[in-house]
Amino acid sequence: MRSPRQESESSSRRTDMAQPSLPAPSSGVLVDVERYLRDCFASEEVPRATELAERCGMSPPELTRTFARELGVRPAAYLKSQQVELAKVLLVTTTLTTTQIAYRAGFGTRATFFRVFRRATEMTPAEFRKRLCRDREPA
Repeated sequence: MRSPRQESESSSRRTDMAQPSLPAPSSGVLVDVERYLRDCFASEEVPRATELAERCGMSPPELTRTFARELGVRPAAYLKSQQVELAKVLLVTTTLTTTQIAYRAGFGTRATFFRVFRRATEMTPAEFRKRLCRDREPA
């Protein structure tokens, strides 16, 4: 029996890896953020603000100040929002299971994915997929 990660890896060969669009980088930090998120999503790793700060050569408080100035949000909130955006794209554009999407979007577990997604959208991933796919059907 294959693990969700193995299943997700084989599915990645069959489907395009959609990426959420990030704001146009206005500083080198945002370029680093985009690169970091792409790396996390490609390796199915959970994005972490502390790792991002290290990768940008900043302390966590310095990264927080930069995010507040550039984007008006805290780094962890921004990272989560990008994970949710990627999950939305994958729900609508692929036939991956919710477990596969949880790994692909870097949530680490299906339970974390469901909890974060529901808080962000006020619906489960399955409800989101069903609603958007229904809305896309020709009348």
